[in-house]
Amino acid sequence: MTTYCKFALACSFFICLHVCQAQPPEFPGVVSILDTQLALIHQNNLNSGLIVEYIDPDETLDDWALLFAVRFFEGDGLDPRTSVQAKAAEIEARKKSDSMAKAMMLQGTDIRSYIIDYLVSVNSILEHNLYRYFNTERGLVSYQIARRIDTNLVGPAKVREFIDSIPENRDKLLLDIMRKDMEFPLAELGQ
Repeated sequence: MTTYCKFALACSFFICLHVCQAQPPEFPGVVSILDTQLALIHQNNLNSGLIVEYIDPDETLDDWALLFAVRFFEGDGLDPRTSVQAKAAEIEARKKSDSMAKAMMLQGTDIRSYIIDYLVSVNSILEHNLYRYFNTERGLVSYQIARRIDTNLVGPAKVREFIDSIPENRDKLLLDIMRKDMEFPLAELGQ
């Protein structure tokens, strides 16, 4: 078999795999987080899951202030508590090079969810995240709410206001991340 034939065979196999895969679930075009309307801006099907991201429609994935994301990881044995513990260990390790790094682990109000609330800085970006992890029949789902600010673009008073708003907004963020009215196609993800 010639190299060209091998290449053509490999391409047709890849195309068949791509076309024959199940269609991705339909996600709503808009969600409301912290009383802010966020638009679905990105959906990517991964080999063993997917990621869906929402931001303000006037922002970009490179430059946003509020983000909501849904991630799905297909497979058995994926544990929400272990995922939160791994993220907490990652944040703990960051403390050596990131003086802002802090994390807090919580149990979700539904008993089956685990949440990590953390703060990190990357260059001039200060980012506050909440991740909620829970299982479905087919794998692990995470919801993320992230807020961030570019410290190079605002003064120290705005940075202090952002940091001070974390405990003030925590209850709202927890309510949003635990909301039962999120219309995500969890049934298609094995809910």
